[in-house]
Amino acid sequence: MERQFKGQLDPIGPFSWLDLDGRRWTEHDFTGKVLIVQQWATWCGACVAGFPEVQKLSDAVRHDPTIAFVSLDMDRDPAAIVEFLLEFRKKYSFPVLFAGAQLKIKSLPYTWIVDRDGYIRDGSGAAGPNFVEHVLAAAEAVKHRLPVSTIPPGVRREKRRQNELDGAKSQ
Repeated sequence: MERQFKGQLDPIGPFSWLDLDGRRWTEHDFTGKVLIVQQWATWCGACVAGFPEVQKLSDAVRHDPTIAFVSLDMDRDPAAIVEFLLEFRKKYSFPVLFAGAQLKIKSLPYTWIVDRDGYIRDGSGAAGPNFVEHVLAAAEAVKHRLPVSTIPPGVRREKRRQNELDGAKSQ
């Protein structure tokens, strides 16, 4: 699969990523739900430092049938981080999907909010105080937005073009 940079108004899929237990996930696993996606990597100190807040976020939505949460490990080779992941699982239970080889990234950590139709609607690199509250408020706002199909095609094309430019700058 060609590496892609994803940005606002882009579909999150198609994708097919494995989790820590070897389960394969696709965009269809989240159909009809607002999806919170936290991107991180083992080499990103701010990402690892933020894991306690990410765990709180995952716990906050665990029983909400309208919201799903996953994290995307952006490391290129999951086999190279096995020891890290073993220690990780002793403290954290939030879902980890391995996406590093398929996506280009602009910055880490980064949180996407994906609407019920599978389109990225919001994103933030913010962390720190009020992280959980900020992300939950953004997810709630996305629940009430009109579908991407109601946005004029020219606006969507321009946003896609800007996303590609942003992705090219991040390489």
